[in-house]
Amino acid sequence: ATPPRKEKYFACLLRSQDIVTFTIKVIGLSLSLPLISAAATPLSGRPLGVLGVNCRHVILYNLGLQQLYAGHPTAAFDSLLEVVQVYHTNPRLWLRLAEACIAAQAQMEEERSQKKRYKNTLVNEVFGKGLHRKLVVAPMPNSVCSSLQDAEAHSQSAAMPAPTLEFAAICLSNAKFLLPNTPPVVSDDPPTSTPPVPAPPGPPIQGHSVSSLRCYVLACQAYVSLGLGDPVTSLASSRELLATPLLSGGLRFLGQVYSAEALVLLGRVSEAMTHLTPESVVNISVSSPKPVLKDSDSETAAQLSTHPPNAGPQVHQFPESLSQARAVMLFNTAAVFCITRDNDKARKALQEAVKLLPNPPPPQTVLLSAYIELMSGNTAAALHLLKVAHPYPHGMDFQKKPRKAAATYLAMKH
Repeated sequence: ATPPRKEKYFACLLRSQDIVTFTIKVIGLSLSLPLISAAATPLSGRPLGVLGVNCRHVILYNLGLQQLYAGHPTAAFDSLLEVVQVYHTNPRLWLRLAEACIAAQAQMEEERSQKKRYKNTLVNEVFGKGLHRKLVVAPMPNSVCSSLQDAEAHSQSAAMPAPTLEFAAICLSNAKFLLPNTPPVVSDDPPTSTPPVPAPPGPPIQGHSVSSLRCYVLACQAYVSLGLGDPVTSLASSRELLATPLLSGGLRFLGQVYSAEALVLLGRVSEAMTHLTPESVVNISVSSPKPVLKDSDSETAAQLSTHPPNAGPQVHQFPESLSQARAVMLFNTAAVFCITRDNDKARKALQEAVKLLPNPPPPQTVLLSAYIELMSGNTAAALHLLKVAHPYPHGMDFQKKPRKAAATYLAMKH
């Protein structure tokens, strides 16, 4: 039997309120749960026409997106996984499922790193006395090891659905396969040159949105490949991403960073340095610039300017500003200089990066500064940096007189 009229009106009201709260960026206020529980009632005994208008998976799709934006990737993965069984030809849905896996993995790594306080994570153990006193530095979280540990914990193949990087790689491969392998939209072509891509239950993806979606897939694919220890695939995805015209500043920044890291892992350090130029980071927006249309498409251009597409809710992410993005470039440059044994240039690049980062700086900067001083023979300076848990405190010049500066600072502390 069909549900009563009051229940149908209440379901429509709940869904409308859900869409309104999502549009005004009140993402945590989800009102879809009562509607999903009502839609999950047994379907036996209902007419065929009623079964054809079942909106359970559409509502689950909306709920999964809200959970992903609200910072609940594991719950979003469960919701979207049920939806993808019905709308498996939607490349955007496969991308969202991969993003849920990536966010869940990042959330687990963050929880592991927050089990200890900031200063305690730098030094893992101290043993010995006097001249034989040794410090054991705690390793930083490794996405490759974490992913392998999660796969062992699930005790299943990578093809089995689980919020891991292995399953994210499969989702991204499906999304890339569903997108047309045609040249992206350039300034000389109208937006109708790219064939539309079906994306049920929503409208087809058309025009410049197809190229933008492909760029997001390539960026995620490069990140996941690095996390799985596959620099060859990551470099191929990054290069394909950087070769895309009309690429947004944020995606170009990610492509440069991922390309440099993949090249370093492949032993091509000099080539990696060409991607680590902080001056090239002038924009970190993820919104792609609009394509230039022909005169014959002036009507379409007017419609785009009059009714701009809704960018949707903004997600808080790193880097938050242009200065932090340049700091990431400088930090990676310092790491590459350490590989080439150019300690003076590494120290200078790291000091410039620390000035652009907020306080307290990440623990990676402290460990890198201590490593630079150790490679330069400044053991006292390295111990001092680990003790204060800050790379190159203000007023201390380790480059000119590292030993004296460290001794002066320790004397002031005691």
